[in-house]
Amino acid sequence: MSSFPVDAAEILQRLGSGDSRIQRAAAEECARRASTDPTIRPKLVAALGSADAPLRWGAAYALSRLGPAFDEADDAFVEYLGSEVSDVRWTATEILSDPIVLRRVAERMRNLIANGTPVQRRMALYCLRNECVNSAQFDASIDRALDDQDHNVRLAAMSCLAQITRRKPEAAERLSERLFDENAAVRRAAAAHLGKLEVATSQILSSLESLRDHPDVSLRRAVDQALTRLRDRTSRSR
Repeated sequence: MSSFPVDAAEILQRLGSGDSRIQRAAAEECARRASTDPTIRPKLVAALGSADAPLRWGAAYALSRLGPAFDEADDAFVEYLGSEVSDVRWTATEILSDPIVLRRVAERMRNLIANGTPVQRRMALYCLRNECVNSAQFDASIDRALDDQDHNVRLAAMSCLAQITRRKPEAAERLSERLFDENAAVRRAAAAHLGKLEVATSQILSSLESLRDHPDVSLRRAVDQALTRLRDRTSRSR
């Protein structure tokens, strides 16, 4: 038997508990009941305007459980990409990354990459790791983000580029520039992504070779792994 009360109002109240486990369970129960109780969805939409932050999040999450075709919570999830709470912003990212949802919010993601806070820019990029938005416009957004002042945004842009690019030679060339980034994590990630792209031009190989004696042990390891993979690729193509 369900541990939830019969009264729908009490279930909705649990959405604002602030405890993520209680909120998620209440959201799933709301989704289950919405199929037979037509009052649930309007109440969730109304709760999006509440002054109670936990309730707004709980209501948005509950609406997402009704299915990606419902768009009432899109604005809330775009806002939550900038949340200071890691679990909230990653959940928002996961929901916005659904292909159906992403088609609706793609333009807003592009605007966030250009004008959002560093956290919003980073999370918007992670939302784009999906083939359904691969376009010249997003290629340009990702390209600009590779030079972002925030190193976490640059990391997200590299991950996005490496995963969705349809032009591997151009992507590899841009990633090779980040081998000499001022940030150590960016340098290591650039080497790792280059190995996965398997574009073994002489320029890329030379850039990687120049870092084999770098004082950063982790970077040297990433470079060696990338070179091994690229050379194996070259040998197979002969």
